[in-house]
Amino acid sequence: MSRVIRALAIALLALALAAPLAVQAQTVEDVGQNFMCQCGCNSQLPNCIHGACDVRDKMNAAIATMLSQGKSVAQISASFVAQYGEQVLAVPPKKGFNLTAWIAPFVGIAAGGVGLFFLLRAWVKRGNRPMAPAEVEVKPAVKDRYRERLEKELNDFGKGQP
Repeated sequence: MSRVIRALAIALLALALAAPLAVQAQTVEDVGQNFMCQCGCNSQLPNCIHGACDVRDKMNAAIATMLSQGKSVAQISASFVAQYGEQVLAVPPKKGFNLTAWIAPFVGIAAGGVGLFFLLRAWVKRGNRPMAPAEVEVKPAVKDRYRERLEKELNDFGKGQP
């Protein structure tokens, strides 16, 4: 019985691998999400804020033409990068200097967490013990002058005089 189940599982697996993968139909808007409009609005192509944007319309027409020619998203991206430069991409590629845009936030969060860990550890070690008072040396002449003033004010206060 187990041989039958194994054979059936292998047959189903072979059938699944042999069947052609369903190609997901790409629309101009789906592909346009990968690009930034080059009119200066700093928006993704489908979300361009200008009502009548010639640049957006030109880019959408180019995408539609390339899709009708059967080009893949990677080929369309390569064409747009060749025409407009890497700034046309909505997401920087994960290579070269652009890799810092992907790594820097995680490094910053990790560094902040490590710093916070050591700061909290130092605070816990210090505990709630009171701080030692600062030792200040006062010259005897200054000390005597303040003592006389204090005595005079206390005497005046006792007499009710301001």
